Amino acid sequence: STGADRVVRRTLKQLSEEVLPDFLPRRRWFAGKGAKIAKITLAERALWRSASGQWLLALIDIELTDGMRQRYFLPLSSVWEDSSEGVLHSSDWLLAKIRENARVGVLVDAFADSAFCLALVRAIEGSLQMPFADGELHFTPTAAFAELAKPGIEPVQHLGREQSNTSVILGEALFLKGYRQARSGVNPDME
Repeated sequence: STGADRVVRRTLKQLSEEVLPDFLPRRRWFAGKGAKIAKITLAERALWRSASGQWLLALIDIELTDGMRQRYFLPLSSVWEDSSEGVLHSSDWLLAKIRENARVGVLVDAFADSAFCLALVRAIEGSLQMPFADGELHFTPTAAFAELAKPGIEPVQHLGREQSNTSVILGEALFLKGYRQARSGVNPDME
């Protein structure tokens, strides 16, 4: 095992054992309120690179002490001091401080990063397909997408109050809803 592999394993261990147990219970979208977390595992994940940045798309498996299991979608973004434009720095989005040699920054929920939100919309517009876990992640526009995107997809506005999902308004007409709790089957909103 290389030194880089050891650093990645140590980072993932620290994230699942220290950072996420503190971060998740404070999220309004976390359904395990009042229950104790027994174990957190970073399950399927993929590094997504686009022209405007890179993000870790992650599914997180949570086991509560009562035996209940939950799965959440939590995309992550590394934001460095010298490049934090367009990123919300509120503690609601912050997971941890990070350091890479002389660079310092923060690890945030990627929905706080305007570039991530814009990249999601551009991926939908382009019907992007990317490998994810044992399958593929498909970004698929609806029939109404092109008309709604015509006036433009900027500015990015985060809705002030977090609900059971994360909501972002792009431009004048697009509403991006980030589903947090991942469940098998067809989403009722899509049905």
